[in-house]
Amino acid sequence: MGVAAAVAALAAGGTTGAQAGPPPAVNLVPPTVIGVPLTGQTLSYNQGLWTMGGTPYVFSQVWLRCDLTGANCTSTGVTTPTYTVRAADVNHTIRVRVTNTGDGGNGEPVTVDSAPTAPVAR
Repeated sequence: MGVAAAVAALAAGGTTGAQAGPPPAVNLVPPTVIGVPLTGQTLSYNQGLWTMGGTPYVFSQVWLRCDLTGANCTSTGVTTPTYTVRAADVNHTIRVRVTNTGDGGNGEPVTVDSAPTAPVAR
């Protein structure tokens, strides 16, 4: 379809034939870390509340080790739904970074971090 035909189709209330995918997912409530940040304890997370985007949603996660303020985060390399707190985490905070790829994994990914935990104690 040429540009003039596309403009005419849109002006007439039609479409140009291009198929747009579903809109990206929107995070309404951020994810939260569940558990006590003590060495040896297992943390899990709640993925938060999401809307829009194509369904089903596909979630992935990575656990982050951050400074005492929850900033300057680096990946722990753990991408499972749970995280066992390590000795290396002492005097750091932990966050989980959740990525939602709607439309069964074909949509635009949206990534949100949880709030940091309290500082990890021994």
